[in-house]
Amino acid sequence: MDCLTATVSEIEEVRCNVTSVINGQNTRLCSFGGWFDVHFR
Repeated sequence: MDCLTATVSEIEEVRCNVTSVINGQNTRLCSFGGWFDVHFR
């Protein structure tokens, strides 16, 4: 997404598909996080 040209309607709702595979016995997922980088001019 280009923050210099994005419109309000384009960023009101941002979606993406995420997949993850967790293998192992007695594996426990306690949390999941994400991040993004933005450069303002």
